[in-house]
Amino acid sequence: MGTVGGLRSLPRCLRCLRCRQHLTPAAPPPPARPARQVDPACDRTFAAEGHDLHSLVFAFLDELLFDFNTSFFAATQLTVTSLDRTAWRITAAARGEVFDRARHESGTEVKAITYSAMQVVEGGGDAEVFVIVDI
Repeated sequence: MGTVGGLRSLPRCLRCLRCRQHLTPAAPPPPARPARQVDPACDRTFAAEGHDLHSLVFAFLDELLFDFNTSFFAATQLTVTSLDRTAWRITAAARGEVFDRARHESGTEVKAITYSAMQVVEGGGDAEVFVIVDI
């Protein structure tokens, strides 16, 4: 067996692919660099509108994702300043800074917000939002 992509090569049998007994790292992964928290140094205002609650949540999250993808603004604090449940409009004030790969830890990139299985559970003056995102 040779080394391929940092792992020992696998024998060509389905049994070994299932049990993964031959997957052993050739070298330990590099230590993770310490993440720096996002500094709430900049202010932004976000607004969105929809035709019902789910479309409003989708539009608002999509606006946040669009802003991150175009200007790399990462919000660390978000305050809803206006929520109109008749016209289905929302505005929010955000505080954060521009994302910098040299200073901030990154994970899996979110490609899109989806309606798939979206839930908004309201109760006691609070709400929980469940959203599946495409990565």
